[in-house]
Formats: sequence, C-alpha cells, structure tokens
Amino acid sequence: MSAIDIQVEDTQKKDSSIRLRKDHTEENDGTKLSNFVFRALRKHEEKSWLDLLGLAFADKGTPREFFRKNMLCDPWFDISGIRVCQRSSEADGGTLVSTARVYRRKMYTRTPNTLQIGAIGDVATANTYRRRGLAGSVLHDAHHYMQSQGIQLSVLHTSNAKLKTYYASHGYHSVPVHSDVYNLVSFSAAAQNTEVRTANPWVQFAEDDRDTNILSQMAVLHASTMEKDVKAYAGCFVRDSAEYWMKWVRNVVSRAGWAVWVTPSTAGDNIVAYGIVRIGAGDVFDGVLQVQEFFCADVLDDAQRSQHFQRMVRDAIETHAVTRLRVLPVFVKPSWLHGLVMDASDSVSQTTSRPLLEGSTLIVRAGTMSGSEQWIDTGLMFKCLNTEPTDAGIGMLLGTTEACVFLAVDSF
Repeated sequence: MSAIDIQVEDTQKKDSSIRLRKDHTEENDGTKLSNFVFRALRKHEEKSWLDLLGLAFADKGTPREFFRKNMLCDPWFDISGIRVCQRSSEADGGTLVSTARVYRRKMYTRTPNTLQIGAIGDVATANTYRRRGLAGSVLHDAHHYMQSQGIQLSVLHTSNAKLKTYYASHGYHSVPVHSDVYNLVSFSAAAQNTEVRTANPWVQFAEDDRDTNILSQMAVLHASTMEKDVKAYAGCFVRDSAEYWMKWVRNVVSRAGWAVWVTPSTAGDNIVAYGIVRIGAGDVFDGVLQVQEFFCADVLDDAQRSQHFQRMVRDAIETHAVTRLRVLPVFVKPSWLHGLVMDASDSVSQTTSRPLLEGSTLIVRAGTMSGSEQWIDTGLMFKCLNTEPTDAGIGMLLGTTEACVFLAVDSF
C-alpha cells in the first residue's frame, strides 16, 4: 500500500476523526480512500461493530459473543481505542466496513519503569470491502491514535503466515517465544511417585463468583513474583487490577479450556502455588503438557518450589496421560526436572543466549524433544512507534536484547 498522507480534523470530541486527503489516496484497484472516514467508534455503534466482527470471523468459527466478552471483561477498555472505517457519505450513521482495536496495557521491561503499550486485535473488514487497502488504513489510524496517547510500542499476534508477512510490511517484527520441550518419564514410573492427595488439585473456572477467592490468591502469588524478579519477566503484561483477574483472567482461562492447578498450604486453605496448563489434543502439541504459567509463594524455598512443580506435572500425567512437557525457562530450574523428564541437564536453559528477534521455528517436531531448546513462533509481533522504528528501537524500549516472556493468559 502506498504511503498515506493524513489530516486530522479539528474536533472538540474526545475521539478525533481522520480523513484521507484526495492526493495519494487511490489504491491499485481504483478505490479512493478519500471516500472513507477513519475514526473512533461511538457508543451507539457498539452493536454494529460487534455485528461486523461476528460476520467477518464467522468462517474461523469465532462467535460475536467472543468480542463482546473481551469488551466487557477488559478493565482498561476505552472506546476511543476502537478504530473504525466508514464511507464518507455515511458518516452520520452508515455502515462500518473495517475496524481494529487497540487494547491498552502496560508491559514489564528490564528498566525500572513499565511501558505503556497498545495491543492490536479485532482486525476485520466486511467481505464486500476487502482487498481495497482499508485494513491497512485502519491500522495506520490506530498507530496515529497510539502515538497521540504517548504509546511507544504496538504488539499483536497472528497464527497466519500470510498475515505475518502483511504486518511485517507495516513495520512489525516477529518476537519468538523461547521454551524447552522434554519427553516425560513413563506414565507408570511417574504415577508410582505421585503422592496421595486429599483434594482434587484441578480447578474449573466458572463465570460466576465461586472462584473469586482462588483468583485473589493467584493474583497475590503472581504480583509477589513480579516484584521480586521483574527483570526476568520482561515482555509480560502488568496485572495490577483486581478486576483484570476477576474478569479477564477468568474469561480467558475458562474460554480456552485450560486447566488450573492449585495447592493449599499444610496449615490451611491458602494457596502456596498455582499453575495454568494447556493439554494439547489434536494438534502439533498433542499429548504435550504446556505450562502457561507457574508461580509460588515467596516463603517457599527452592526445594519446596521444586516439589510443587513436580507434583503439578505428575498430577497432569495421572489425570491427562500427557507424555511431553513444554515450559518457559523462566518458570522452572533444570534441577526441578530430575525424575520427571528424560535427559534432564543442569546446563539446559541456563547458558544459552536467547536473542530478542532471531531464531524462530514454527513447530516442535516429535522425536527432537528430549531436553531440546526450542524457539516457538507464536505469531507475537512488536512495532516501535517512536523515532527508532527498528528492532534496535524495540530493544531500547524493553531494556534488553534478549528474548522476552509473554504469558498466554494475557492474550488479546
């Protein structure tokens, strides 16, 4: 798409509208972008916006309700971050034809400060208006909006290879997520070591308030870990809102069907460790226990943390018959894996340099998983919005040139 010269209309409204000038606004197919208005969504248009998303994502099986819940469960929701495209002749209430949403978040970095970011999601164009350059123009408008809000970094993720190339053409860089994948010891061997449990450690989140106490305690464990070792979690989103835990985390975990593992202290019902895991089934991670996150109370020593991690994995082996383990290095020490995995080595994950923007592989293949280091391209992409729009600029913002950590629970 050709460069776009934009003009911001002088309005007194909270959301600014953007019209494209008549020069440099004709796409290769003859579409005149000057015939469209790019602006923020208005409150009375929410239903039309949800209808647009529902229709656009129908072929992917994503229902309209998915986007409605994302809107309702986001404590930092700001309607001005929903950018829409509308024909100029229909500016007073016509049909919305394209959209992208900016999710407002904060990110941990290796600097003393957190970073305000804008996460791009809900990108969609009505079927009859596709291939006219409108999505790219809405994305450009979203970048302009983020810059006006002082946001320096934009984040998105996509599992579509073509879309990755498309977003790369708009200045986004792929950020692979580093993880280690191991073959677990045999089911029978691990089961023999499983302790007798007096209560079911697996929790199923519901949409009501039954799990509020558990979520509150999980939030405390997560926050204490971040405060103690924040540099290790550069790239993670800040979860400093109880509402985020009660609504967003509950919604994402229950919707994805992930399993939540908790263990109470011996002195009472307080949770001293929790894990969120995904059991792969029918995909490239079939039979793989994927640890999305694992956090323990500060009072636990290393041996106790290791004991809880091993207990969680063994419970998963016993309950779900998984055969492999995928875990981010930040969640586990190599010594914790002895007795659980084949060919565990104390050197794994500790001495390898992990660059921020290099070394990605698309999938993990069976037969190469025993103690092997993997770069998983989850489709996570960053774009620097300041004066240094390069990978070097991204590294300066994050305060590191090493790999970042992104927790799937924070997916947008």
